[in-house]
Amino acid sequence: MTMQHNNASRSLADLTGTEPHVLYQVGQNVAALQSHLSRQPSLRIVLLRMTPPMVMAIHGQRLMRPSSPLRLDSDMSHRSHLNTLMHAELGVHSVSPASILQAGKVFEIRGADLERISEATRAVAAARDVELQTDGAKRRGILARLKPAVGSRKPGVQSAMTGLLEVISEARGHQLDSDHFSASAEQINWEDV
Repeated sequence: MTMQHNNASRSLADLTGTEPHVLYQVGQNVAALQSHLSRQPSLRIVLLRMTPPMVMAIHGQRLMRPSSPLRLDSDMSHRSHLNTLMHAELGVHSVSPASILQAGKVFEIRGADLERISEATRAVAAARDVELQTDGAKRRGILARLKPAVGSRKPGVQSAMTGLLEVISEARGHQLDSDHFSASAEQINWEDV
């Protein structure tokens, strides 16, 4: 598969928006896919500009995706879930890379941006787990079932989310073209199949 860049790059925050739940889910998906690069170095991690944005990987003639990320307000262990996402097998999406590339809303995330987003996402997960532990120790009875609103986050989670927003704002998405995309058998790396 040959993909070309049309030299259009944009801030990932311009592509994702700044809503905390969306940013956190994008970050979890980037972290999960980035962890697969050592095992599958031919993965190309892309953001599909949709509502909500989706982060997937192109691998040969397949579009791959991680399992579902957590919402920021989930009361599950965030670090544990992120670790599970990073080690779980990727699912194969039914849509082909050629069809998404033709839509023109595909932006590749590369290099150091992947690691920085992953690191910032791990910081949010750790801060959220600390918040859950602290809140769990303080709340009793029916109050233990109430979840805090996103706007009432503790300083640790707010600080970590600010860090994630800064990293995503600085990260670049490089638009991919399908001008030279071909599904011919000669271009498929058969080791990847």
